Amino acid sequence: MSGEGEASSCCSCFGGPKEDAYHTISSEGNNSARGAVPHNNLPGGGSFSSTSSGNVTARGKKSRKIVFLGFRAVGKTVVNMVHVGETFEDRYHPTIQNTFQKVITFNGDEYSAEIIDPAGMDESSLLPTQYSLGVHGYVLIYSVASKASFDKISVINDKLMHNFLGSSNVPRVLVGNKTDMKKERQVTTEEGQALADSWGCPFVECSAKKNENVVEIFRKLMSEIDQVDRATGLGDDSGSKCSII
Repeated sequence: MSGEGEASSCCSCFGGPKEDAYHTISSEGNNSARGAVPHNNLPGGGSFSSTSSGNVTARGKKSRKIVFLGFRAVGKTVVNMVHVGETFEDRYHPTIQNTFQKVITFNGDEYSAEIIDPAGMDESSLLPTQYSLGVHGYVLIYSVASKASFDKISVINDKLMHNFLGSSNVPRVLVGNKTDMKKERQVTTEEGQALADSWGCPFVECSAKKNENVVEIFRKLMSEIDQVDRATGLGDDSGSKCSII
């Protein structure tokens, strides 16, 4: 499931997204979701809940394809596992690629969301074209307990923007994970916010371990994509509004 065929390179990334309703009604990953994420109220209104389900179907729903990018061991997979209601695992397992499927409601519209979680990257990593085909938005994530991962995320962003998209105007969210590691923190909130400001996109700090602000990542990205759709007039009934190639 992707938004291929409705491609555009004129997407723009807006800061300060408006408060939107974000509600997950069902989800599954490559490891089936267990249990449910408790209902949470969102700042400024709206709500979120996640319930395990059987097969998620895209039939009759709009689509969203999201890609997570970041250095090794920053918690990309764990953030997605927590988001779909799986048990938190503190041990690091190198990722080859995971795909998570979710059916969500955002601002009254249902979306069948495909979330791609590729292997961690470094300076020498190449970005396969599959991570820029039919993609609606990106989550660029680092660990606040690793200055190296923070430095690498700028390199990854540069590769994404220049090597594949040819534009800095892309829906994305910068995320600093592992805020629970207070004593080990190496990157300040101010540093993260300054980087996001320089990119012109929202910034979120979260703790997958404590399930803090995980929902906010996806809500802000959905809002970014929605604003791009409105600005470019790419919306249609299929939901393939802002695909990037």
